[in-house]
Amino acid sequence: MVKIKYTKEKFKKINKETKAVIDDYISECRGKALTQRTILEYRNLLRHVAMLILENYENKSILEMSRRDWRSMSIMFQDELALSNSRINSILSAVTSCLDYIEDEEEEWKHYNKNPMRRLKRMPKKLVREKKWLNRSEVRTILTKLLEKGQLQCAVMVGLAYDSGARISELDQVTKNNILSGNVTNKIIRKGQKKETTLMFHNDTKELIRMWLEQRGEDDVEKLFIYPMIVNKSNKDLKRAITIKSLSSRIKSAGKLIEKDISPHVLRRSRAEGLKKGEDERLNFRKFSQKEIQIILGHSDLATTEQYLKDDSVEIMEKIIEMVAA
Repeated sequence: MVKIKYTKEKFKKINKETKAVIDDYISECRGKALTQRTILEYRNLLRHVAMLILENYENKSILEMSRRDWRSMSIMFQDELALSNSRINSILSAVTSCLDYIEDEEEEWKHYNKNPMRRLKRMPKKLVREKKWLNRSEVRTILTKLLEKGQLQCAVMVGLAYDSGARISELDQVTKNNILSGNVTNKIIRKGQKKETTLMFHNDTKELIRMWLEQRGEDDVEKLFIYPMIVNKSNKDLKRAITIKSLSSRIKSAGKLIEKDISPHVLRRSRAEGLKKGEDERLNFRKFSQKEIQIILGHSDLATTEQYLKDDSVEIMEKIIEMVAA
């Protein structure tokens, strides 16, 4: 598999106009108050495209690329780089948005008046994997089995992920500082947002956290989750914060205890469905509205929240028919 290799040395060789286009567009993105993470994603995607133009299209300006050029690059993404259709479409969208901006810019780029990317077909979306949910009883069973096996830190991971409905990147931001002073974590930044918020958890999860911190002992690592203790040659315990990848992997491994494939996202989706159905005894089996669930999960759009929930349209229709026929 060929990989796109970005280096500062190679980037110096890139067409000056291409660099100027990318810089101008990224400046425009900053003016729109996009999150730093989104801006970096756009910049990195466009830089990698610039590297491909350097290596495969005679380092021409990005404004000189034809529709045929972009089509062949799309094929390269798929056949040589083995990128997913979703990733390819993200790259193509970034380029399209960039060239749309340049086309509309009437001062510095007034000579560019036709964006060939608009007519380029996107890659078809692949079939989405079957969505999975866990009910409240299954989550309790996982936690019980983890405690039986002495996997206290993993139990905290699962409990906090489920209670908060958090993304894996949000769990990674949780620190141990003052976490036992209430039922919320430290301030974290949600995906695609700049506003700070906290993650909530119930008292039973709080007790798991207390037990975990007691077992962990004193150390200088602020993050709540760490790698197992390692004893060095000086007989001192070395601890370091766990990576997102490892955090996700440990939550996935917990699913094996009930012979189910789970992930942080499955727990997030399960929390949403459980709140809708009123499964949580700790909340007195209260049923939450989609708007309330949207706020808890941190979605900016209610339509996104709907995708996390099971489609109950058939069941609803059957109940209505029963009522009419009664």
